[in-house]
Amino acid sequence: MRWVTVLGLLLAITALMPFSYAANSSSTITLETDLQILEFSDIYGGHITWVITGDAAQELRKAIGQEYGVWNIDLATASHYFKQKLEPVIEKNEHGCGYLSFVRITRADPLHDDTQGILNDPTDVQGLIGDVNSTAPITLKMIIAGTPVEGKSMPVVPIQLYFAPFYAAGFNDTFIDKLKSTAILKSTHNEIIAGLGSFSLPSGTLGARIIVGEFFQLNSGNVVYYKMNPLESPLILFIAFAAISYFIKKRNDKLREEFKGTLMEKKGTKFANGIKIVLFVLYLLVLIPGPIYIIILAASYIGSWFILGRIYRR
Repeated sequence: MRWVTVLGLLLAITALMPFSYAANSSSTITLETDLQILEFSDIYGGHITWVITGDAAQELRKAIGQEYGVWNIDLATASHYFKQKLEPVIEKNEHGCGYLSFVRITRADPLHDDTQGILNDPTDVQGLIGDVNSTAPITLKMIIAGTPVEGKSMPVVPIQLYFAPFYAAGFNDTFIDKLKSTAILKSTHNEIIAGLGSFSLPSGTLGARIIVGEFFQLNSGNVVYYKMNPLESPLILFIAFAAISYFIKKRNDKLREEFKGTLMEKKGTKFANGIKIVLFVLYLLVLIPGPIYIIILAASYIGSWFILGRIYRR
């Protein structure tokens, strides 16, 4: 299954260091995840990439080799593991592995799809193919789609998701609990939404309103998704910003008619443009809640009415 990447260029701005659960271990499990939401088309999709290194990678290979009775994992064996084992763990929400942020994953596939159960691109199981005793890193790449959970606080990267490849290989809870306490867990997560929806995010989250939606990076903590929240919708807030900017411009245009070419006209135009720029910057910052931003817009319009009047001495 293939999905068109939604506004993928915006994901390139995520340069922060990944979140990490520290532990003294020779094993590392890194999750690189993203969600790309198109509400108007009812598309809730994204990507999950696991990078597994050290002892955990070797243990995973051995378990897969034992499951399929092989000493050397080829593309067919790796494909069967991915299609027959890993995907059901995600899609059926086994062991709580079926969520990414507020999306309940109902469809999972290798990033580059498959043909009759054999992966089209071996890089989707990079490092898994080869001797079961290898200690090379393993990279598993998945593309997902699902349905949203609205109005409920959800872990942005559930800890169970780190261990989905191990659940799929048949490891028991005792091994998983040991891995949770000893492996180093790292994550990077991005979300972007186009539509009328909005998020409730922890304080200090890196994010921005982007007119038709919202973008944020949050590697740990919880997120709440609202499909329709007029006071927080980036699109509705932008319309409010555009309306206030228009009225400020009209006020300035009316007052400057008698003062063209004067210092007052220059000051008035500079002030009007400056306040619009400030309001737009404040709009971009998701750190400012929607209701507060609306109050700022109203106060700015009222204040600019009197300030422009004083500039033009009217």
